[in-house]
Amino acid sequence: KAKGLKKAKGENPNVDPYTADEMNRIWAVCDREETELYRFALGLGMRSDEIGAAEWSDIKWEAGLVHVSEKRVMIKGKMQTFKPKYGYSRDIPASEVLLNMLRERKKNQEPQSNLIFPVEAEVSQGCYLRTLKKVGTRAGLDCGVCAGCTAKRKRGCKRVYMHKWRHTFACTHLRNKVDIMTVSHWLGHHGIEVTMRYLKAIKGEEARTLVNAGPMNDPF
Repeated sequence: KAKGLKKAKGENPNVDPYTADEMNRIWAVCDREETELYRFALGLGMRSDEIGAAEWSDIKWEAGLVHVSEKRVMIKGKMQTFKPKYGYSRDIPASEVLLNMLRERKKNQEPQSNLIFPVEAEVSQGCYLRTLKKVGTRAGLDCGVCAGCTAKRKRGCKRVYMHKWRHTFACTHLRNKVDIMTVSHWLGHHGIEVTMRYLKAIKGEEARTLVNAGPMNDPF
């Protein structure tokens, strides 16, 4: 495995998507670079290491797809081998809004790069996370009680992290009735049982909504 392209850690067993309010607060404080990175993460559900290795040549513009696969990629002047988790290649559909954002980004990217989101450091996902933690603080999303918020050297709230965009992507598509096998393929999961976590989270949301709307919530 090449230096700098660390494997993504195991899938987080806790499904915790961003709420609409949290995302609105994030968009309100982001600069253009941050907005484009997080819109990309939200729109495609890719892991941080996959985003760090994503190249312009991975985009199938006419088909509206973004390809994820094993490849050799140039990062900080070094050719490195990138392998997606579990080794699965896949195509993820991109919305026309996202494709238009990427077309504009490619046209204006300075300096030009083969990577869509190049970073200064070799390990891109660490840079993405640190930046998002700062954005979360600016957006007022810090919980104030977790170790990340209360430690002497604050590392940023544990409730704000890159993989949470992936959770949001999965839950959004499942709520919109995309079948679970398709969502599992888009996420690059090794089995549908992993994707079932997201379905269970949505069922829990629906149950809470029904309980809150029921007669037990009427004023006493």
